[in-house]
Amino acid sequence: RLAHKIPKDARKDYEKAREQLISGKTKDAKDVKDIETRLARAVHADPEFFEALSALGAIYLQTGRFQQSIATLN
Repeated sequence: RLAHKIPKDARKDYEKAREQLISGKTKDAKDVKDIETRLARAVHADPEFFEALSALGAIYLQTGRFQQSIATLN
């Protein structure tokens, strides 16, 4: 098991964003922005939080922000 501990707030934001993604709440621009905000907060709290980085990069890709996606995923 990895020793990296994800801060509680970062985990909470990621989990809420993940729930929204899984439930399909990505059709409305407001919902996508909410997911993006939660993921960005998670990454800000823990820049090594791979799952949140990956999901944020995917959101950027899906919304046509290719440079931000590349920067996030690098």
